[in-house]
Amino acid sequence: MDSLLNINDSLRHWFVTEAAGFALHLAGGLLVFLFFYLASIVSRWLLIRIGEKRGDTTGIYILISGVSKAALNIFGAVTALGTLGVDVSALVAGLGLTGFAVGFATKDILSNVISGFLIIMYQPIKIKQNVTISGHQGSVSSINIRYTTLSCMEEGKKVKILIPNYKIFQEVIRVS
Repeated sequence: MDSLLNINDSLRHWFVTEAAGFALHLAGGLLVFLFFYLASIVSRWLLIRIGEKRGDTTGIYILISGVSKAALNIFGAVTALGTLGVDVSALVAGLGLTGFAVGFATKDILSNVISGFLIIMYQPIKIKQNVTISGHQGSVSSINIRYTTLSCMEEGKKVKILIPNYKIFQEVIRVS
């Protein structure tokens, strides 16, 4: 009987001291995550709205808003776990290594995407402009995030040539 009373006292002591602290940490972690989640929704909405007002037809603002939403959600989750008392140093190191591996594996794609952003922002070439890129002469028919499309005449036929955007920054471009 005394052992049951001791267990009862121990449980009561744990609930009074430990459970209340854990509940506060849990509530704090949930509030932190909720804050970052709401911030990610608002930032995505604002970036898309800015793109619409600027007349963005390329989808850059949608892409940037998606990346910012994901980054804010990941940052919020890691911060919330830290608030709960979880040691997040190994998680952050793992995320860093994962980011490095993904970046290394997708460096060509990322190179094209970054070059596409720069082409669209700085406009070294424009649609309907006659250019020579990588030995191909033609009219620029479209520019998107990954490649630029030239409309050319080859052997009497109209063809479209897709040129990866990173080549536009690596090679000499003749604009006529």
